[in-house]
Amino acid sequence: MCGIAGLWSIARSISAEKGEALVSAMADTLSHRGPDASGVWGEPESGLYVSHRRLSILDLSEAGAQPMSSHDGRYVIVFNGEIYNFADLKKQLPAEINWNGRSDTEILLEGLARLGVEKTLSIVKGMFAFALWDKQARTLTFARDHVGKKPIYIGFVGGALAFASELKALRPLVEAALPIDQKAFAQFNYFGFIPAPHTIYDGVYKLKPAHVLTLRESDLAAKDAGVILRKMTPFWQVEKRAEHEGADLKTLLKQAVADRMIADVPLGAFLSGGIDSSLVTAMMQEQSARAVKTYSIGFSDHQFDESRHAEKVAAHLGTDHTTYHVTEKETLDIIPQLPEIYDEPFADYSQIPTIALCREARKDTIVALSGDGGDEVFCGYKRYFMLKKLLDATKRMPRPAIAKLITIAGQDTYNALGLNGKRLHSIAGFLEEKSLESTILRTLSVNPDMPQPALGLNLSSDLTDLEKMMMIDTHFYLPDDILVKVDRASMAASLEIRSPLLDKDVIEYSWTRPIKEKIFADKGRGKKPLYDLLCTYVPEELVNRPKQGFTPPVARWLKNDLKDWADALVHADTGLYDTDVIGKMWNGFISEKVDNHSALWSVLMAQSWALKNKF
Repeated sequence: MCGIAGLWSIARSISAEKGEALVSAMADTLSHRGPDASGVWGEPESGLYVSHRRLSILDLSEAGAQPMSSHDGRYVIVFNGEIYNFADLKKQLPAEINWNGRSDTEILLEGLARLGVEKTLSIVKGMFAFALWDKQARTLTFARDHVGKKPIYIGFVGGALAFASELKALRPLVEAALPIDQKAFAQFNYFGFIPAPHTIYDGVYKLKPAHVLTLRESDLAAKDAGVILRKMTPFWQVEKRAEHEGADLKTLLKQAVADRMIADVPLGAFLSGGIDSSLVTAMMQEQSARAVKTYSIGFSDHQFDESRHAEKVAAHLGTDHTTYHVTEKETLDIIPQLPEIYDEPFADYSQIPTIALCREARKDTIVALSGDGGDEVFCGYKRYFMLKKLLDATKRMPRPAIAKLITIAGQDTYNALGLNGKRLHSIAGFLEEKSLESTILRTLSVNPDMPQPALGLNLSSDLTDLEKMMMIDTHFYLPDDILVKVDRASMAASLEIRSPLLDKDVIEYSWTRPIKEKIFADKGRGKKPLYDLLCTYVPEELVNRPKQGFTPPVARWLKNDLKDWADALVHADTGLYDTDVIGKMWNGFISEKVDNHSALWSVLMAQSWALKNKF
């Protein structure tokens, strides 16, 4: 795993010395992503300079160093990620190639050089973001993996086109704060994250998952940030498929796990005791000659602690298990660090325990497999079934009228009557939505009182309601919330996370199967194929329990340990919010008239970011 950065100035006003110094400084901000080595390459006549920070995973020798030039000298690449099927790609290349080493970077680069970008991207499976310079055509090509595990940001900054693995790498290029993209900020206030292609900064974009972007000197000369949006093109799409119709899930998933166990450094797995991580761990142990090192994290709050479940699964599978017990103070100490780790406002508070787990695991491992992706790929979220049940129950009712009746009384009134006021008001909000798509997006909102952003959804009419929920999550929530959370948390600790359930073949297989095969129709929950497969490895009683999640007690913290911190942020004049408006939010929460802690947390994350990251 690595960090990449670069700049391209068509004016060629940057000297070689200055250009290399700038991209070196950009890379230094990413040292956590690659603590083992660094490299810089420049071509003064084209105005292009690139840099790389390396976390050595496969082929630890200099043969894997970057930036890397192709054997014919035409191409230069900086690459972040892992190509898991590099052996398959290697078979597509001429046998007479005299390889310099064993790195997947070299194989990827030769594939791009000899087969072309389109053909190579049709073959590779992995997590990746790369920039490829073609000296002959004078083009700079970017690509990002199928589901968006690895990030890459691109935009016109400081008079040049800049790109990097994280936004903080742009700081050496400018002296003043970049302007905020108000459209992106509105998206954040609704979702608690910013969906691609936008970022918090105007004119700086995320390359969308499964997209490729090729820029020429003419694009650079125009200095039009919009060209970045217009020229992004997909090389793969999540859709109903037939390619894997005859495939077997166990075979595909075992191969995905095996591919992700290839490393020249210590390897382990995150084990929560849930279906997804337990299945990944079971398949790792099945294919390992020694006890797999597994990790879970324990907390003093038992409502928030899954470690006892993980320990039972680990004992049955025979893994070398470690539970890290983290105190609440240690957890709270992470919160002031969040703006620096995440670079732009980000309000998924499960980022806190994720950071704690990554830091602890990194003490004796460098690569860890996780169960991320099972909910999106195999219809696992409880909210899917709750929403469908609500919509089915009110199909023939006047929903807006019912919603209006519910909201006549405030949340505090319902609470005083022993009812859940927040839940009732939430139900009313769903009943007010005018389309299925807007209703689904509301399930992702941290503050549905804000206007819902238009995301340009174009869902196929042949999808069922549950499939539409999965598709929206796969396009938005997964890459822009879940995978952002995991990437930044793990990379801040210089730890690589690999997710077999997000293997391209596994995703495609899932979309060949009808929705009825993914769910327990009588139990109102999903992930049936994963559950059935897991029960061939562990006794059912170890995993047959409600999904617990990884959610810290933020509402309690805000009323106690974090109260002074939150109060100071609410009243800080950052220019992002009307302080009177967010002051009323805060007072409503503290007085317990309304439970708006999710919306409040997003405000606090934005305020905290503004104070530390508006460089």
